[in-house]
Amino acid sequence: MRFQRSMIVRMMRSMGVNQVLQAGGGSQALMLLQDEKVTVDLVTCGLDTPVMDGMG
Repeated sequence: MRFQRSMIVRMMRSMGVNQVLQAGGGSQALMLLQDEKVTVDLVTCGLDTPVMDGMG
């Protein structure tokens, strides 16, 4: 999963995206999204991950 995430980050940066936030799992991602100081324009997620997937 780490490899896929690093490839997505690299592709986004090559398209001019300056800031990319990463989470190590679904719980961490939810904490980032709930932070009022963080503005998120796009979310990508894994659909088949061990603890929390992008469908739940």
